[in-house]
Amino acid sequence: MSSHRSRRQPRVNVNLDVTLQNAQGETVFKTKNASYDGVFLLCPKPLPLRKLIRFRARLSEDEELQMIGLVAHTINASDAAEQKRPAGMGIQLFSVGQETHQRWRDFISEQYHQNPETRAVVEAN
Repeated sequence: MSSHRSRRQPRVNVNLDVTLQNAQGETVFKTKNASYDGVFLLCPKPLPLRKLIRFRARLSEDEELQMIGLVAHTINASDAAEQKRPAGMGIQLFSVGQETHQRWRDFISEQYHQNPETRAVVEAN
């Protein structure tokens, strides 16, 4: 998840609870932003690049989506401090299934339409 100008899809700021599932149990993180293709999770110790992860994103009090993603970008704590950015990792969505994919796209579209600045970028593309 590189600079804003080179992204295929613009990001929208959204604060979701995301639960990563692994052999050690579950860990909850917050999103910083999201797009049709992925999310950026705020976390002090990002996972390694290209790690495949399973997670649940809570869209509302009574709706969660189960997804699979690939760690595509990381910002470790020291780089984050130097760059004055939050530490975390960009997760590229991967093989989420047709229904989940459509619901995620609908959710992100709703977020774009609530944000005039991001909506203008989306409509210009």
